[in-house]
Amino acid sequence: MKRAIKLFAFIIIVIVAFVLAAGCKKRKTTDTFTSATSTYSPSIYENNAASSEGTSTNNFPIIAAPVSEAPKIIKLDKLEVSISLLSLARNSEPFESQWEDFPVYLPEWPFEIDWEHFNRIRVKVKYYGNNMEEINPDIGKATVSLIYDPEGNWKDSPEDDDTNVPFKAFNLMESSENISTDEGEKLSLEKMPLIILFQSGNPNVAYIEVTEITFFWSEEEDEEEDESD
Repeated sequence: MKRAIKLFAFIIIVIVAFVLAAGCKKRKTTDTFTSATSTYSPSIYENNAASSEGTSTNNFPIIAAPVSEAPKIIKLDKLEVSISLLSLARNSEPFESQWEDFPVYLPEWPFEIDWEHFNRIRVKVKYYGNNMEEINPDIGKATVSLIYDPEGNWKDSPEDDDTNVPFKAFNLMESSENISTDEGEKLSLEKMPLIILFQSGNPNVAYIEVTEITFFWSEEEDEEEDESD
């Protein structure tokens, strides 16, 4: 009788152990599947064919892949160049001769700009002597030019065909000239200039410091051109 009871108890223990083991295995499988499905997300560029409801054959919403486009051209009415972005704001060595070149590279822009839209430019500088004493701007006598290609001819005239120098103004900062006033000087560009070039005609000027470069569009200028047409 005792043997029968022990045998029956052993059988019960084996059955319970088997049931528990099966339950653990099932729960582990379910947990793994749940984890997999919760972390899975379809690509935003779903390639499956779409149904009439605008979903793919596996029921994921379809988001069209981006189409490569030409960069958008930004039309600005005013572009004030940050002096901190210039290659140099002031020549590092004093000028050794009159009309010596001081080229300043303009910064690259993170977007395409419609340079043809600008019809005026304003440039301001300060002049210094050899001892860094500031010189009266009315006698600085600097010339400022815009240059398209650093490898091209810097001696071109704005009136030349296919010119590399679309703009040139004289007597920078002189009160009788527009280039440094709020009105600015007339400008006509076909593309972005890469260099703004300064040359001083006053032998007493040792340094030129750039304080402002602003390209802008003037409605009055456009109206004058329309009237002349």
